[in-house]
Amino acid sequence: MGQACGFYHYHAVATNRDLTRQNYQSIVEAYRPRAEVENQVKEFKINFDAKHLPCLKMSANEVYFLFVLLSQNLIRWAAILDQPDKPHYAKKIRRKLINAPATILTGSRQFVLRVKTKFLKEIHRFLERWRSHSVTIPPLAFSTG
Repeated sequence: MGQACGFYHYHAVATNRDLTRQNYQSIVEAYRPRAEVENQVKEFKINFDAKHLPCLKMSANEVYFLFVLLSQNLIRWAAILDQPDKPHYAKKIRRKLINAPATILTGSRQFVLRVKTKFLKEIHRFLERWRSHSVTIPPLAFSTG
């Protein structure tokens, strides 16, 4: 980034590390994984409704939590396949790949599923990327629970 690109990216980090022994870039690189983990926890709580556990027993809530974690990792995997350099969060992936904008038509003893061309192209693009297996997974891409 810089003036040649026409814009700057600003970062702010509050730290108690000694700035005379480390440069600013190394401090930002040290704190970047922490920010990513906080984003994943936020996504987990909001997009998967993990703020409110539904069961009264701890063992049942643990099983529920594991299923939510599994679904988050599957959607995260789909997001990485869709855009490896900058994967989207769960809400956009669900809207993009799961919530199919389609209509079921009936007539002449037939059922026809009409899907919008834009959505069909997205699905075909996703399937091609899935079949190619040329995706590298960035670090901290999945939750480990």
